[in-house]
Amino acid sequence: MAKKGFNLADFSSVRGPLRNSGWVLCVGAGTSGPLFPDWGQLVLSLIAADPVVTNTSRTFASLRDTKGFSLDALIQAAQDRLALSDDAFADRLSTRLYSKLPADPVRARMLRCLAAVAPGELPKSKWQEFIKDVTSPSLSYIPSAVALSDIVARSRGTVMAPKAILSFNAEPLLYALINAQYAVKNNKPVATPTTGVPEPQVLTPITRSISNRRVDRIPYYFCHGLLRVGGINHGLLENGSPEKLVFSESTYLSLANESFSWQAATFISLAQAHSLIFVGMSLTDSNIRKWLSWMYDNRRKEIAVIKAHKSPGSAPGPVSGVSTLHYWLNVKPTEPGEQEWIESLVGHLGIRLVWLDHWGEIATALDRLTQAV
Repeated sequence: MAKKGFNLADFSSVRGPLRNSGWVLCVGAGTSGPLFPDWGQLVLSLIAADPVVTNTSRTFASLRDTKGFSLDALIQAAQDRLALSDDAFADRLSTRLYSKLPADPVRARMLRCLAAVAPGELPKSKWQEFIKDVTSPSLSYIPSAVALSDIVARSRGTVMAPKAILSFNAEPLLYALINAQYAVKNNKPVATPTTGVPEPQVLTPITRSISNRRVDRIPYYFCHGLLRVGGINHGLLENGSPEKLVFSESTYLSLANESFSWQAATFISLAQAHSLIFVGMSLTDSNIRKWLSWMYDNRRKEIAVIKAHKSPGSAPGPVSGVSTLHYWLNVKPTEPGEQEWIESLVGHLGIRLVWLDHWGEIATALDRLTQAV
C-alpha cells in the first residue's frame, strides 16, 4: 500500500536523511508558467497554425480528451501537418515557446539574461531588472521558478545545496533566475568592462553527454534538450541542443527503446545515489515512470535480502532500509479520495507526496528542507 503523503509541517523530518544522501531538484513546465506555455498550450498553438482547422479548441479537445491521443503524439502529428523539417519544426517550437514573453524592450533584456551562462556576464542591475520582469504585476501569477531559484542560490556552498538539477523544459528560465538570485545576493562585484572582476559561475549547463562539468558548480541537466532562439548569437541559447529535444512521440519511443541514452543514465545514476524532489511535473512521462519503477523494485528486493540475513539485535549497518526516497511537491486536491489515488499512482515508483495548500508554499517547503541540521 502506498505511503501516506507528508503535510508541509512534517516534511522537515526528512531533512536529516537528505543531508546525508543529498537531493536533486527535478523541474517541469509547471515551474515556468505563465511566462512559458505548458505542453497543452504549445499543442494548441500548433493546431491553430493548420489552415484546415476552423476551431482549435474543439479539435484539441476531440483529439486529446475524446480520442485519447497523447500530447507527444499530437506534437508529432503537428510536424507532419505543417510539413516541416526537423530544423524548421525546432524553430517553430522555439517561436511558440517564447511567444508569451513581453514585447521589446523588455523581451530583449530578458533574452539577454536567459542566454547568459554565468552571473558575471551582466551587471547586477541587469539581473535585478530581470527578477522584476519575471515577477511583474502584469503576470497572472509569479512563476514558481522564482522561489526555487532563491532556495538554490542561498543554499549554494552549503551541505544542503542540491547535488544537481534535472530540467525537463526546453527553456532556461530557472537557470537564468538562479544566476540572477546569486548575482543580487552576492556582495562580490560582477565582471563588467570597467571592473573586469570575474563572478563565480554557479551552474554548469549540460545539454549533451559530452558537455564539460566542474565539481565546484551545480550541474544543470537539460534532459529534454534546449531550444535555440532566433536572433541570439551568443551564450546558452546559441549553443542549445535542439537535436536532443524529447517533444514528439518518435523521440519518446526512440528514448524508450534505446539500450543506452545519456538521459536515462543520468537520471538513474542520480536517483540511485540521491533523493529526487519533483516540482512542476505531472509524473505521467512513461520513460521516467519506467526508470523509477526499475529502481524501486530493485531497492525493495535488496532491502528484503539484507533483512533476511541480518541477525536479531544487530546494528543497523551502512545500508538504508527505507524504500521510498523520492518526493513530489503537489497541491492537495479538493475532490474526496483523489489525494489517496494520487499517492497510489506513484507509490510503486518509490515516490512520496508532499501536500501543499497552495503553490505559494513551495518556498516554505524547500526552505525548511535546506536549513542547516
